Amino acid sequence: MSDLCPKCQGKMDEGSVVSGFTPWPLRYRSLGPKRRFLALYTLVHKARACLNCGYLELYLDPEKLKRRVKAEPD
Repeated sequence: MSDLCPKCQGKMDEGSVVSGFTPWPLRYRSLGPKRRFLALYTLVHKARACLNCGYLELYLDPEKLKRRVKAEPD
């Protein structure tokens, strides 16, 4: 992973994200065609922000996401 922003080549700062209303990290909700009515959340565990332009990257555990998406009924 590069230390430079993919948009402006500025320096990226490592961090995390939390909701202002709860102490828990943000969650990603998968909204594929079969998942419209199911709440399949995966925690966002890492974030990076550009100190120059404000570009934000969020990361989650891809294996957990794959398990959640595959676990849903057809």
